[in-house]
Amino acid sequence: MDTLISNEFGYYKAQKASMGRLVIPSQNAGMGKSASEPLYPESGRRLRLLRLAIHEMDNQRAFADLHGFSHSQWNNYEQGVSRPKPDDALRIKQKFGVTTDWIYDGSEAMMPNWLLEKMAQIDRGLDIAPKRTRRVMA
Repeated sequence: MDTLISNEFGYYKAQKASMGRLVIPSQNAGMGKSASEPLYPESGRRLRLLRLAIHEMDNQRAFADLHGFSHSQWNNYEQGVSRPKPDDALRIKQKFGVTTDWIYDGSEAMMPNWLLEKMAQIDRGLDIAPKRTRRVMA
């Protein structure tokens, strides 16, 4: 059984799933992105460069733990699956001296020059470094 649900743009259908819960369609459904394609790849790339520039840590889990993020949360940010919520973006801004404009859209205005230079060096290194591959056991 379908149920009409109101939102600010009108009505859409939510399907009733097992156990009586409503399954509401994703806001990003039908936006041209497949489920495996990241929605915010550039934002994720910037946050990865920030992690590598600030702490020179290749260990994502240790970085997330050190700065009060869950590993899955920070991983989603770096993979471009999601962007930091405003409170998290402000926390990143306060801890690392970046701007929220840089986090969300890459604007380099008001960013520390030393940090931009360091991230550019790392970015050049990432472009030429071979990608790690997993060995498959036969």
